[in-house]
Amino acid sequence: MGQLRLNFLNISLRAVGRVILPVVVGFIGLSSSSVLAANRCEALFSRLQAPVAVRPVQPSVRPVTPAPRAQTEAPRPRIERVELPERRFDGHTRELRDTLSGKLATVWRSEWKTKLEVSESNQYVVDMAREFLTPETREVVLAGLEVHSEGLVRQVHERIYRLQEAGRLKEADALLVRDMPPPVGAKDTTFTYYTKPIVNTHGEGKHQIRVRTYLREVSYEQIPEGQSVQGFEANGSSVVITKLANQSYRVETGIEATGKVVRELNLSEVQQLYGASARFFAPHGKSFKMEVKTALDDQISYERFPILGGNHMVQKLDVSLSPAQVARLFAPLTESSAAARRVEALTRIDSLQSEINAKNPDGQARTEAVFNVLKAGIEGNPDFLAIEGATAYHRTAFESKSGFQTTIDRDQGVYMGNMYASSSLKTPVETIRQNQMIATTAADARHVELKVPVTSIENTVGIQFHDPRSAPQPQRAESDASIVSAVGIYSRYVRNNDHSGKFNYIMKYGED
Repeated sequence: MGQLRLNFLNISLRAVGRVILPVVVGFIGLSSSSVLAANRCEALFSRLQAPVAVRPVQPSVRPVTPAPRAQTEAPRPRIERVELPERRFDGHTRELRDTLSGKLATVWRSEWKTKLEVSESNQYVVDMAREFLTPETREVVLAGLEVHSEGLVRQVHERIYRLQEAGRLKEADALLVRDMPPPVGAKDTTFTYYTKPIVNTHGEGKHQIRVRTYLREVSYEQIPEGQSVQGFEANGSSVVITKLANQSYRVETGIEATGKVVRELNLSEVQQLYGASARFFAPHGKSFKMEVKTALDDQISYERFPILGGNHMVQKLDVSLSPAQVARLFAPLTESSAAARRVEALTRIDSLQSEINAKNPDGQARTEAVFNVLKAGIEGNPDFLAIEGATAYHRTAFESKSGFQTTIDRDQGVYMGNMYASSSLKTPVETIRQNQMIATTAADARHVELKVPVTSIENTVGIQFHDPRSAPQPQRAESDASIVSAVGIYSRYVRNNDHSGKFNYIMKYGED
C-alpha cells in the first residue's frame, strides 16, 4: 500500500496562507456497470449447486500475541495525554450524548476488538455466514471459497451485496452488508488522523479526536474491459476512466459547468497522467469527518462471556469538515508563547464553529459539543490542535437485522514522523507516500471488531453504567437470541481482555 506511486492535484487555500490540502475525490459507477453487475449476479446464481469448499480452522489454536518490537532505534514518541477532572470529562460525555442520532451500533455501542491471522478471520466470517444465512444462501455465498485465501472476506462481502441488491436474499437471511464494495480494479482505504487523547484523571474514559476520510486505490490494468471508474480532482473536475481494451483507455475530465474533455490514451499515457497506480478519494470520502470517539467508564459484565468483560463501551459523534476547514483547523500555530498559542487556537476554533453553524444551523448542538471537547484539549495543552500520526487500512463491514455490526480490517498501517510539510498539514496521500509506515505482522494481520448497540447490551451480555441516569432503557426484543449467538461466536476468537485499538497496538507490536 505504502509502496505505490500516488498522485493528487493540490489546491492552495488562500484562507490559510500556504496550507495545501486536496479537495476530496470520489468514484461513481456508470450505468453500464450496473448491467455488468447484474450479469455477474446471474452467473453467480448459475453456480448454486457448486460445493462449499471451506475447510474449518480451529479457533482455539492461535498464534500468540507478537512480542513488542525490538528497540533498534530511539523509542517512538508517545502521544501526550491531556487530563480532565472526572466531573468535567463526564460533562462533555453527556453533552455529546444529548446529540445522538443514527444507528446505535455506530454511535453508542460495545466495541470488542481482536487480532487474528488471515485464516482465523476467514473462519470467523464463515462461522457468521453459517449461523445467520439460510442453507440456500450459504451455498451461494461460500461456494468454491478456500478458508486460507487472502480474498475470502472480500468475496463473501461482494456476494452478499450482489444478492442483496438483486433482491435474492430470503427473509430468514439475517447477515447483510453495510457498504457497496469498490469496483473491480479498486481498493478502498480508511485514513484517519489522530490528535492527542483527552483522558479522565480518575477513570478509564478517553476522548479521542480523529479526522477521517476514505481513499480509493486504482489499478488501471485490473479494471474490466467496458467498465468505468469515476472520480474528482482537487479542482472539482470529474475524471472518468473507462477501459476500452487491453492497454486502451478513455479518460473523460472536466466540470459540468465548463464542459468536458475526452481523450483516448494507452496505459503508458494514463500512468504518466495519474501515476503507475493512482489513489483518489472514495465516494463516501468527499469530506472529512471529525469524530470524538469516547471510551466510556461503563463496565460490561464478565459473567456470561468473561473474555469480553470490562471497559469496552464507546460512543462516537462527528461533524463534517471540508478539506479547507481541516487545513485551517490543524495548520501549525504561529505564536511563540504558550499563552499566545492557546489564544490563537481558541480563536481558530470559534471562527470555524461559527462558519459551520451558519451553514448547518440544525446541527448547532452537535457542533458545539464536539468543539467544546477541542477547547478543553487546547486549555490543557495549547498545541492540542496538532496531528500526531495516522492510520490506514482496508475495511469490510457486515451487519445484521438484529442490530449488531462486525468489521474486518486488513492491510493496516500506522504513519508516524513529521505529519506536516513546511507550513501545512500533509494530505493523506502525502502522508502515505512520505512517512514511515509501521505494519502488522502475519499473526495479527486482521483487526476484527464486533459492535452491539447499547440498548441490547444489558439483556444479552450485561452492563453496569457509569452514569445510570443517562442509560437508555434496555430494548428486549426477539433479536436478543441472535445477538447472543453472534457474541458467542465472536468470543471464541478473542485472545485476551485487552481489546487494543489499532494505533497503540501497531506502534507497540508492528514492523517497519
